Amino acid sequence: MKTLLCNACGGALERIEDNTFICSYCGTKQILTQSEDKPKKQEHIFSVADKYAAACYAMSSANSSHDFIIASRLFSEIKWYRDSDTLAASCIKKAKDFRNDEIYRRAKELMQENVPHFLSQAAELFGQIPDWRNSNELKETCQERVANFNREISIRNESVKKLQSKKRKRKNFIWAVIILTITAAYLISAILLAL
Repeated sequence: MKTLLCNACGGALERIEDNTFICSYCGTKQILTQSEDKPKKQEHIFSVADKYAAACYAMSSANSSHDFIIASRLFSEIKWYRDSDTLAASCIKKAKDFRNDEIYRRAKELMQENVPHFLSQAAELFGQIPDWRNSNELKETCQERVANFNREISIRNESVKKLQSKKRKRKNFIWAVIILTITAAYLISAILLAL
């Protein structure tokens, strides 16, 4: 006996009544007339063409990584229909691209703040998307800026320590002079009283 194929998806048909068949893959019911080699569509449990159209609409209206993933899942449900498998892979790539673009945009915003904490966060974000646009270079730039800030802070701290040390020495010198002056005055007054 000849295997009958579904008009909607090309899957194998199973007989459910005398002239009525159902696709084991997409669920389309079809009626076979005696004059035809292929069955006619009677009704769709779930129309594959409608699913394909919905997936195409989801892909064309997607504006986030999540939206592209949803569109990819819709295409994956009918991967054997037309170019659904190719479009599912395309949606996954677009979802990844969209995600990478979003991370890149956030990292660039943080980088513009030019504050060590934000620069460290930006470098971390750029590290999540290696080889995306110029993320590797920007990561290095952020790390260099943080290192420069740390060097500047270290230099400032050293100069503050030196200044504090000089002030302490000057203060100690002044106290030593005061104590010597008081001691000398006491000794002179003691010598004068002794004479």
